[in-house]
Amino acid sequence: MNKKAHILDAAAKVFYQQGGAKAKFGDIAKEAGISRPTLYAAFEDKNAIMIATIHHVSEQLLERIRGQIADKVTAEDRLLLFATIAIIEPYRLIQQSEDAADILSGHNDDSRKAIRETLEQRSVFLYEILKPFALEDFTEAALVAHCRTFVLSSSGLKSTASNSDELQNCLTVLSGWLLEHFKR
Repeated sequence: MNKKAHILDAAAKVFYQQGGAKAKFGDIAKEAGISRPTLYAAFEDKNAIMIATIHHVSEQLLERIRGQIADKVTAEDRLLLFATIAIIEPYRLIQQSEDAADILSGHNDDSRKAIRETLEQRSVFLYEILKPFALEDFTEAALVAHCRTFVLSSSGLKSTASNSDELQNCLTVLSGWLLEHFKR
């Protein structure tokens, strides 16, 4: 693992534990096992590391899905894998800390923009993994729009579902709606 990825992994751990507002640069440096000057050499401030961490974590989630997608031969299996890794697991991490809720919506404009960018990337990714199963009468534009709606809606559930059971129930309904347009 390269140095920057190591720092971003440490930052993700700190942000998940403390949230964006309470996390301190020194906490991230300590978790990464580096000095504050070394951290400042890599990232100019907490905002820069927050944005980089948002993108890093999102890419890690997509890489995990890519690594497990080969044996998923139905749209339902692929959507379940996507939901588990990109929605359910992050929800559980965030639920472990009362202070981490602010990382869902972003604690400033820059982090909100980064979150939005990663959600758009996930929408495209979901479209790509489900596309082979789309019904013939389902246009590409409609498929993209449905995948985007699923990603944006399910992302919102992470901050509104009161517990894992409620999150799972909502995801089941959303998944059923999306899967109506795919071969079973």
